[in-house]
Amino acid sequence: MLRRRLTLPGLLPLAAVALGTLGVWAGEADIKIPPLDTVRFEGLGGISGTMLMYLGALSCAAWARFFGLVQYKQTKALPVHESMSRVSHHHLGDLQDLPVHAGQVPGDPLGADCRVHDLFTSAS
Repeated sequence: MLRRRLTLPGLLPLAAVALGTLGVWAGEADIKIPPLDTVRFEGLGGISGTMLMYLGALSCAAWARFFGLVQYKQTKALPVHESMSRVSHHHLGDLQDLPVHAGQVPGDPLGADCRVHDLFTSAS
């Protein structure tokens, strides 16, 4: 097997490629974005940049809600053991009875300023 020795003429193309890519290391902060209210997208019927941004955010929110609903229905349809179903419904009923304000549970033996978190972390 022949061994090649790295020489200066052999390293010059490598150095040229390495130095030529220095501008590629720019980040997202270096992108110059014009004000959205001054930009119009004629290919989309002349819609302004601001309106396009709001429509994009609205469509993302709508698709996220749709995806969440589909995932919820698929999870709800999964088979569950009867005992786990009873425990789930029992705890859900308990949590629905809790006051909404600041997570306080009046009349709880842990004190008047008891939080919902304390119910699950205290010793019985």
